[in-house]
Amino acid sequence: MGIIAFDWAENRLTVLQNRDEQESRQVVFIDLFLNVNEAAWLENGNILAGLGNPDGGTWLGCSKTGRVAFLLDSIPWPRHPTRRGEHLTLDFIEGTRTPDQFAEDVIRMQNKGLAFHLVVADVFGTKSLVYICKKRRDSDHVTKTHVPYGVHTITTNGIDKGEEVRRKFAAVTEWTHSQSLELPMELSLRQIILELPNVQRTMNRLQGIKTPDDHDPIDLTSFFKRDGPLQTNCSTVVVVVPRAAGGGGRCIFHEKYMRNHRKWDEKCFFFDMAPNA
Repeated sequence: MGIIAFDWAENRLTVLQNRDEQESRQVVFIDLFLNVNEAAWLENGNILAGLGNPDGGTWLGCSKTGRVAFLLDSIPWPRHPTRRGEHLTLDFIEGTRTPDQFAEDVIRMQNKGLAFHLVVADVFGTKSLVYICKKRRDSDHVTKTHVPYGVHTITTNGIDKGEEVRRKFAAVTEWTHSQSLELPMELSLRQIILELPNVQRTMNRLQGIKTPDDHDPIDLTSFFKRDGPLQTNCSTVVVVVPRAAGGGGRCIFHEKYMRNHRKWDEKCFFFDMAPNA
């Protein structure tokens, strides 16, 4: 669950993702869902991924070759707490299939019990981005959409259903595009991080989600309520910008995540991307 906004252009991609879970849950699941393992490089050192699912996979990851994938799944956690779509995201990033080929394979797969909104992109290779949607967990029906350049949003209702978020996100990315031509690249990328909290607040408000301040007291009784609000437990920004010369680009992966019983931490990575890395 959550909400995603992304700006897609030639050799350029900016993604903002809020990852949410239900705040009310049994004690046995407190560590599993409220605490998030920080993003990390996988064993081969070529893939950087958020690591929230203990069963493997990722909700957002990217490779040094410019393959990026991100996921919003639609299943409330109590029904299938470990049946999610994170394995699909990692399957694409690790592989060599084009976004379109991967989408066709997902359409042919049996994904019973899953409902998801998945985006797969090859920023520097095929320069293509595909949205894959399976709205119902009790259905085999999967659709794919080749997404044109521009600013888009993904919610549990589908793609481009969050107009207010889209407008705010477009304003931020338009400003940073112009700045990136004048500022050193890392400084330009850091400016995006500074500008995005207003977009994130809009995301949260539209979903009725509360994001606690580190200094607020924690009401632990909320863990035992039968029904409760959604709680953001991870916000991730990925920005890929092209190099001025030589092909490929530069990426920043910034993650704010919840750990140690609702205390926030942050981690940031800078690295180069190239089609043949």
